[in-house]
Amino acid sequence: MGEQQRAIVAFLARHCARDWTRGELADAIPMRLSSCCGRVNELIALQILHESPRRPCRSTGRGAHPVKLAGAQLELGLAA
Repeated sequence: MGEQQRAIVAFLARHCARDWTRGELADAIPMRLSSCCGRVNELIALQILHESPRRPCRSTGRGAHPVKLAGAQLELGLAA
């Protein structure tokens, strides 16, 4: 995993009580939105993150698909 991917996974492991849109992640980490979107999409393809149904983004107010750590990764995040 690259540095930005690790930053996203580490953040989500520390904040696994809720889901995060790409915009919320970019604001919280902080990271450029375009970089965050690319890395999140890569992590979804690797099945490290799971995408949920659309909801309003707290950063933009627009509908967006939030993400969380997927299955085994979520359990590892809770154990850490």
